[in-house]
Amino acid sequence: MKRILLVILFLAPSFISKAQNQDAFYDIGNFWGVTKTFINHDLKPLNGKVTDSDGKLRPYESNPNIWGVTLLMEWNQTGNWAYNMSIKSHFIDDFIYMLGRIKNKEATDPESPWFYSFLEMNCGVNVFYNQTTRAAAGISSNIFHLEFWDSKGEFNDQRGTYVNLGPYIDGDYLLSEDIMLKMGFSFTIPVSSGTEVSGAKKPSFINFTPGIMMKSGLYFGIDYTMIQGLEDSAKAGTSLSASRFELKLGLFTDIL
Repeated sequence: MKRILLVILFLAPSFISKAQNQDAFYDIGNFWGVTKTFINHDLKPLNGKVTDSDGKLRPYESNPNIWGVTLLMEWNQTGNWAYNMSIKSHFIDDFIYMLGRIKNKEATDPESPWFYSFLEMNCGVNVFYNQTTRAAAGISSNIFHLEFWDSKGEFNDQRGTYVNLGPYIDGDYLLSEDIMLKMGFSFTIPVSSGTEVSGAKKPSFINFTPGIMMKSGLYFGIDYTMIQGLEDSAKAGTSLSASRFELKLGLFTDIL
C-alpha cells in the first residue's frame, strides 16, 4: 500500500494540466514492457524450511521478487456504450522464473510462495465517454494459481488453481494533451477450484491497476493483487496475508 501512495503522490502534479482529447490514445492497444514483481506473504515456517513436491526439506524465502517481460492487449472503442476488452497473463511475466522453479530441486535451493494468473480478461462497455474521460464497467475473469505452505512447512490446504469471476470497473482521464491517467479495479471470487485439500476455504482476489500513459505509447504503472481469505491450515482460524505487486514500464504499440 505504501508503494501505491508513493506513485499517486508522484503523479499528483499532473492533475493541474489542461486536458484536450483522448481518442488518439486508443489507436494503440498492445503493451510490451518489463516488469518487476514482488510477492508478499507473512508466513514464517517453524523450522525455516518447507517440503517441496519431491518431499525434500528446502530453505524458505517468504518474499521473492523477479524481473520479467510483460504483454497486455487492450481493445477500447470510443463513445458511450462502446465495447472494451483487455487480456493479460502473469504466466508470460513469470516464464523464466517458472523454468527456474522446475530446475531447482536440490535440498539447498530455496522454495518460496508464488501467486500468478494463467490468464486474466476484462470485458465490458463504456458507461460514460467524452473528450477527457472514459468510465467502463463489466465482467472480470481470471485463472489464478497459489503456491504456498502452512506454518509446519507442509503445502497449505488452499494451495491450488482457482477459476474466478466478478465485476470490474476501469477508466481513463486525460491529464494533458500528451498524458493520460489509467485506473482499473476488479473483485473476483472462485467459481471453480482445484486445491491441495478438497473443500478448502476459497479466497477472493482484489486487483488495482493505476498507471500513466503518454501519447507516444510510453506507459508506467502498477498491478496490485490482494488475496483475501487465506488461512494457516496448520493453525485453524489463523489468517494469512498475501499479495502480488508489479511495477510495469513499457510501450503501447501497433504490433499484433
